[in-house]
Amino acid sequence: MSFELPAIHTPRDAADLMAAVMRAVSNGHITPSEAAELGKMIDSFVRAYQTAELDERVARVEQLSDADLMRIAMGGQVAEAVTPVSRLLTVRPR
Repeated sequence: MSFELPAIHTPRDAADLMAAVMRAVSNGHITPSEAAELGKMIDSFVRAYQTAELDERVARVEQLSDADLMRIAMGGQVAEAVTPVSRLLTVRPR
C-alpha cells in the first residue's frame, strides 16, 4: 500500500486524512480493509489528542484560585461576603 497522505497534527487534520483514505479506496489504491486499519490509527490519534487537550484544560482549572472559581460560577460577578459552607450547616445536639 502506497499513496500520499496529508500531515496529521489536529483532529481537523484527521478528518482531512480520512477523506484522503476514502478517496484512495474509491480510486482502488487501497482495499476497504486497509482503509479500516488506517481508520483505527486515525481514531487512536484523535482520542490521544482529545485526552491530552482535556488534561491541559483540567490542569488550568486546577490552578485557578477559589475566588476565580467563585467568580466563574457566578457568571463573572464578584462574590460579596460569601458565607463559608461551614457556617451554612449547623449540627446541634438533641
